[in-house]
Amino acid sequence: MSYTPRSDFQPLVPEYWTPFLQEPLYKSLVATEVANTRLKAYLQDGDTVNHSYIEMPDVMDYNPEIGNDDITDSDYHESDATKEFLKVDQVKIAPFYVDRIEELQTNIDKVAEIGDRAGYKLKDTIDKHVLMNVLDGAEYIYTDPLEQDKVRDFLASTRKELRKANVEETGDWIIIASPDFFYLLDMEFSEKGFDIADATLRNGHVGNAMGFNLYMSNNLPETLRLTSAGATELNGEVTGTPYSSGNIISREEYEDLVSDDSSHYDKEGHAIYVGRNKMIDLVMQASPQMDISKAEDRLGYKFKPYTVFGSKVFHENGKRFLNAMVVMD
Repeated sequence: MSYTPRSDFQPLVPEYWTPFLQEPLYKSLVATEVANTRLKAYLQDGDTVNHSYIEMPDVMDYNPEIGNDDITDSDYHESDATKEFLKVDQVKIAPFYVDRIEELQTNIDKVAEIGDRAGYKLKDTIDKHVLMNVLDGAEYIYTDPLEQDKVRDFLASTRKELRKANVEETGDWIIIASPDFFYLLDMEFSEKGFDIADATLRNGHVGNAMGFNLYMSNNLPETLRLTSAGATELNGEVTGTPYSSGNIISREEYEDLVSDDSSHYDKEGHAIYVGRNKMIDLVMQASPQMDISKAEDRLGYKFKPYTVFGSKVFHENGKRFLNAMVVMD
């Protein structure tokens, strides 16, 4: 039982406040480590960067007796360019107000404390936006729920898929996965006498395994495995795969399909990025920065931390990493 002073004595008991606030929990953010910012130089003004591609030409047999007579006009590859673009269309703010009287009479640097938190929230928003692009990689469905004894198979299988797709092995292959995945990985490797983790978590980087640099994030897209009970509801006017029982889709796609409140899935997880690093482009037209203005009719200032950015996976880069769709058991 806690002690309570007498009511007539209570006013004499002093109270104190620390000159600092409680430290909040911060996620490890990976966007600046894994996104490619090469295109920022091409967007000093405006809001769009165009970045085109052309398809590979076909190869055919050559008959020396006939020469070019059997080559028709349709055989000649026309190198038409397909235009793609990244649009900087994300403008985010995290406004707050600080009263000068409150600032004067408290022992907390409110501007610094709130500003740090606002800056983190903007960076977290950028991180989420960048990692939603994982869904634009080459889709790879790992059909079995991921368990500890399947982790090595998952790593080997995804490596095989990248090699089958002719993805360059230049020493920059990475995996971005959720804490659930790394729990399984830690259990599997620790039992075999290996420790994949660094002593500290730096920008989400947790070590390496089987030739992959490993990054952990809580901002990856969620995945769901559909059930037979939900297959009919999900299909509606959409028929066939990927909306059949047992298929794994993103929660975003699921919410676009489902019009009722019923759960038509039995397993959950997160998409995993597997492949070359820097395949998601990010343009920060304005990195998180502060706008300050005097509040009218009030003794204080309005602070508006803001950022302007856009992100995209371009066509050819989308072939260089897997959107590994997995669920956990």
